[in-house]
Amino acid sequence: MDDSRAIATPRLGSRRDLPRIQSESLQLVIHAIPSPIASSIVVTEPPAVRDRTAVKLFFPVASLAEARAKGATLGGQVSPSEREWEGGGFRACDGYDPEGNVFQLREPVVEESGARPLYHGTKAELKPGDLIGPGYSSNYGERKKARFVYLSETLNAATWGAELAAGEGRGRIYIVEPTGPIEDDPNLTDKKYPGNPTKSYRSRDPLRVLDEVTGWEGHSPEELEAMKGHLERLRELGVEAIED
Repeated sequence: MDDSRAIATPRLGSRRDLPRIQSESLQLVIHAIPSPIASSIVVTEPPAVRDRTAVKLFFPVASLAEARAKGATLGGQVSPSEREWEGGGFRACDGYDPEGNVFQLREPVVEESGARPLYHGTKAELKPGDLIGPGYSSNYGERKKARFVYLSETLNAATWGAELAAGEGRGRIYIVEPTGPIEDDPNLTDKKYPGNPTKSYRSRDPLRVLDEVTGWEGHSPEELEAMKGHLERLRELGVEAIED
């Protein structure tokens, strides 16, 4: 499994036998095992978990739940949620790749309130302390000016916001804090779907930018085209964003 896809860390370089992944403060170069040694290694199905090794990698992720779902599609596994534990401002869970190598994922937790990070996707270039207010066009229908500003607990929802936002330039995702009350987004919750599966919210008050999320992974071109097609069909049917 290419861990860079599961943990939303950019993969650099083009040599398949020498992948590199990095964050702002670390670059990890993964060397292929020499052929004489590799030929003696047997990878079973499912793999035997190698939990007694000299090195164990720890990766920060925005969401353990999203990493768990993506890891399963890439041939690895993140342990179930009941095996998560908290400490030091994070929630942690172990997992393993298709060869059985064990790693740990850590999701940030604000211990004072128990709240999780809130995200907002946009194409605007902002800095910590900036305010994001209502008034931008919605992503479907007649794209009327919105009376609310939107945010989510999931990186996936914010990724859609960044990719579908109007304007030029690349999409950006920010960690934000509300400056006023927030409520469930009726476009994605009880008025259209049961509960709030995407943990999406809205507010009439501005959001304050705390930090920018870097290294997030966008949807595939096929997924993006399918979503744009869906939104275009909504526009043709006259379906508008709920702004009540």
